[in-house]
Amino acid sequence: MSNTQKYSPRRDANAWVAYLFMLCAFAQITPTHSLCSVQDGYSTHHAICGNPGRCEEEDKVADNEELHEVRCCSDTPKDGWKKRAICNVWAISRMPDGKCYEENFSEATCICEGLGARLCTSDELLNGCTKGSGCGYDTDIIWSMTGVDPVATSSPTTSPPVTSPTNPPISTSSPTAAPITSFPTFTPVVTDVPTKAPVSDPSFSCTEGSGKSSWDALLEFESITYQVSSTPYTLSVIASGGAAGDGTQVVSESQAYGLLSAALALLSMNENDQNYETAKKKFEGYYNGWVKMARNSNPAPCQNPTYCDGGATPCLPGWKHSGDLNQIIGTGSAPDGDEDAIVGMIIALKAVENDVTKPVWYDEVLDWADRSCTQFLQDNTALSNTGSHRLVKLGSCWGGWDGDGNNPSYHAPGHYRMMRDFQDSIESRTYVLPNFVNTGEWNKVIDTSYKFLETTQCEDTGLVPNWALVKEVNGNVLEKLPGSFSGSGTPQYEFGAEASRTMWRIAFDAAAYPQESSGQSASFLNPLLMNMVDNFNPSPANGWEYFGSASLQACNPIVSNVFPNWQWNEFISAPVYSSLISEIDNSYFAGKSFSQQDMIDAACGRVSETSDLSYYALSWQIIAQMTLNGEVSKAGKLFNGGVVPTSPPVTSPTNPPIATSSPTTAPTSATGETEYCCTWDFFHCGVDNWCNENDLNCHGGCGGVWMERNSEAMSCIALHEECTSDINDCCEQLSCVGDDTYKQCLLIE
Repeated sequence: MSNTQKYSPRRDANAWVAYLFMLCAFAQITPTHSLCSVQDGYSTHHAICGNPGRCEEEDKVADNEELHEVRCCSDTPKDGWKKRAICNVWAISRMPDGKCYEENFSEATCICEGLGARLCTSDELLNGCTKGSGCGYDTDIIWSMTGVDPVATSSPTTSPPVTSPTNPPISTSSPTAAPITSFPTFTPVVTDVPTKAPVSDPSFSCTEGSGKSSWDALLEFESITYQVSSTPYTLSVIASGGAAGDGTQVVSESQAYGLLSAALALLSMNENDQNYETAKKKFEGYYNGWVKMARNSNPAPCQNPTYCDGGATPCLPGWKHSGDLNQIIGTGSAPDGDEDAIVGMIIALKAVENDVTKPVWYDEVLDWADRSCTQFLQDNTALSNTGSHRLVKLGSCWGGWDGDGNNPSYHAPGHYRMMRDFQDSIESRTYVLPNFVNTGEWNKVIDTSYKFLETTQCEDTGLVPNWALVKEVNGNVLEKLPGSFSGSGTPQYEFGAEASRTMWRIAFDAAAYPQESSGQSASFLNPLLMNMVDNFNPSPANGWEYFGSASLQACNPIVSNVFPNWQWNEFISAPVYSSLISEIDNSYFAGKSFSQQDMIDAACGRVSETSDLSYYALSWQIIAQMTLNGEVSKAGKLFNGGVVPTSPPVTSPTNPPIATSSPTTAPTSATGETEYCCTWDFFHCGVDNWCNENDLNCHGGCGGVWMERNSEAMSCIALHEECTSDINDCCEQLSCVGDDTYKQCLLIE
């Protein structure tokens, strides 16, 4: 159990009475002889870990008299309550009186009902809807409202008294009944309000209200975006500072940031979102800008053969162009921009691949992305002398092994996994894939990147320098090479504007491929994350310094110093904050008054500040915001076995209406079967006789919807709805798509 001090009103009768009156005052209700109803007909209820998988104690079926921690859920917004983007409820742990509670089921129910809320369902807890809501309860077992064992009664035909909201009783004696996966106590209302699609296994992300949406973040790019043309619609991202120049030019890095961010924003939506078409258009504009840069780079030095436009154009543009994209200024590709742009294309393709009508650019982008992966592997990487390692270079024309120089922040193993999986998923292509393009070579790039980073990382603090040299010792070992090198004027041994990006690149791998990358990404990020935990202040006196300056520490001679005032230089802080999306071992929080979710929410607030920022700082605030919003995790699930269903948008759920007239008994058919039933998923009838008895029981007692059995809605499963246990029941022209964890009905062309 958590070390948080808990309050138990039942240990003092007078305190309990006073507490109930306080709740009544808070909820603006008048106390009566029955302040809340706790007789839901069950003697046991599910008790679930506050953050699934983080508790030493296993989830259990708990007797009502056991003591467990209390978290409440509300179907409507409440001030100070937290809502996760993938959930439809608002949660709280620390009550308005400032206390955290550990109670039996009856008293836990009273606490939540006194706040105009309820205990959470087992599904809501299992989906992580309450994690990070406070009191350090993420490692404790929480009461759910989901009953298991009915209370013994001498009159089995009499329905138990039930109040709203509650879960409908689940019958365990009817093996022929269709399985029901969840029992929501609300009726979703379709609107144009954008929501994130649910995921099969919730990942860390910003709690709603702690940052800004990915769409709002993308809009911040408009301040540095220039419309090159309307036909075709073409956008460029104007860069400034350092090698990027005076604010009149475009570098491949800046254009790639726009392209990647547009793709992540697109992924955050579904096809019915009011901004979906605009997001697709923005992606198309940035993509067209990238292609124009590539075509202007022809003939390209150091790309031979070329693969795009049927082999007539280099897929990777020169690294610098005029703002209107009419003139190339710097030749030779830059892998950091190339890899971000390619992955942006891949993510956009996956985001729209199940649309009813695919965008006009879909086939072209697919072909360009595939050929770009091949061009990248051919020209932006270099084999070692033994052939056992493949190292990412500094560009198609320079950098690589030994004295040629290298940059830790160019290495993006998660990107290479995604490029690998994307190419592997293509069943037919319009060109012959070279023999060197295969899974083994992509894996070689991934492993070489981690080996290189290991040679130049601070063991205790996790930082890396801006620039480094590396050599191959033998077919298994790489070694740091002494010597001086800098490719952009930034100090070689500083953790600065170049090096900071490394943290995001490895966080991308950890978020997108949590299982496959766990050993490598965790080993790299853990020293940094430990320092961030040790230097985190959940309640800073100045209101902003959640992450102390000592979160980043040098380790001379590998890293001589950290960029000064890094907390106020977003191109340092934002990539660092994004690393929090990687799962942190729970042991790091032993004795702490905060959780990883608290740290993420603090970071989300920091990266949401974008006023008056220049190109580089602004770009990283936007990318970090989208990463912390969970978009990278969502992208990974499209490749690594997880399923990201595309769900129609919903508003905050509302409780179903409660009938005030006399209950209407369900009419019966000629066969004796009632023509109506109580349903929670608009497809299956419930299996509880009392809920199916009449509309009042269904609406008021069971939280369901009273529906005619032979209605069209009950005959098949609609578009976007779950079909995990009913794979043959999708409506006409739809297919049940997904894995063993989650399937939904989609239109497959």
